[in-house]
Amino acid sequence: MKTGRSLQDLAIELDRQAKAKRDYIVNTRHLDVSVIPSTPEKPQAELLSMVSSNAEEVMNIGRTAHSQVATRLAIPSRYYHRMREEAPDLWARNVNHWLHDKPQTRMVRTLDDSCRAFLSSSYRRLDNFDLTQVVLPMVLPGIAGNMHTTHGTQVTSCEVTDDYLHLKFAHTLLTGEVMPGDVVQAGFGVRNSEVGLGTYEVFFFLLRLVCSNGMKLPFGYRKVHLGRSKSADQFQELFTDKSKALEDATVFSQTRDVIAGLATKDKFNETLAMLKESTKDKLEGDVPAAVKVLGNQVSLTADEESNVLTHLIEGGDLSKWGVANAVTRAAEDVESYDRASELEAIGGKVVLMAKPSWQQIAEATSKQLTKTSN
Repeated sequence: MKTGRSLQDLAIELDRQAKAKRDYIVNTRHLDVSVIPSTPEKPQAELLSMVSSNAEEVMNIGRTAHSQVATRLAIPSRYYHRMREEAPDLWARNVNHWLHDKPQTRMVRTLDDSCRAFLSSSYRRLDNFDLTQVVLPMVLPGIAGNMHTTHGTQVTSCEVTDDYLHLKFAHTLLTGEVMPGDVVQAGFGVRNSEVGLGTYEVFFFLLRLVCSNGMKLPFGYRKVHLGRSKSADQFQELFTDKSKALEDATVFSQTRDVIAGLATKDKFNETLAMLKESTKDKLEGDVPAAVKVLGNQVSLTADEESNVLTHLIEGGDLSKWGVANAVTRAAEDVESYDRASELEAIGGKVVLMAKPSWQQIAEATSKQLTKTSN
């Protein structure tokens, strides 16, 4: 499992971001994009300007915001990015036309003078800094640094990326064997996106002690980032108001309740029984073919399939539990922390996979794959 940052470094970065980020509600009639051509010293820069009768804000456009602009303006992604790379002036004309032709109200989220998200005006802001101020003191009273343990709760991994905040904890007092010598530790995780990529989640998390792999199981709490629609004639900055504070308090209260519910012996024993059951389902066909079918089902890349196959063979456990652990072990091989966390979630899906889907994997043969591809 990737460990990410130390808890201290995470706190410092979230505090910095809280002071550096700004949010706006803007009518797209008052948005313009432009391009600064590349030079030998600097690469091409694409800018977003918010212009009103008495103010102007100019910023770079981030990767996620580019994708959201393309989606919102119904410009096919491949064509959008081809224009950016090969015909930037055409890109600017197209985007400006569609921003102005049918104006609408959008939320623009910025960080470090860069547009990081282009969202619905009803997007519900749940900020990472505020979230950690509730979760961390609740589970780690007297936080002193990374891998700090208090009352049996330990931070196993944490990170903030361009798209997500990740927090993962283990309860050192909740352990059990899936198979002889294969001990797992119960825990929970929190994931949030400030840029509109998915729901806010509190989920059941497992740490496998024999190899320190992590696995996400889809038990817990999900909250859609949906709030009240906002309007603007030009553009205006958004601040925390009483309404947002009350909505945050409700989410944080529910978060506390869910965390408490996931940290019980009964919940762990129920989960442990499902894990033990997964050791009884075995691969019956061709192992490389089985991994290929798995890759098709859960959208693994070719490199990820190769890594899963390697770890599956090295582990020597061809049960559903073994396949799931091969996936979570492959998470350590990818560079992206976000993708590693997705693979930990895929490992959890394998453990809980319904019988028809598992049978497609378990009974796969190279001959069947060839027939399907033809």
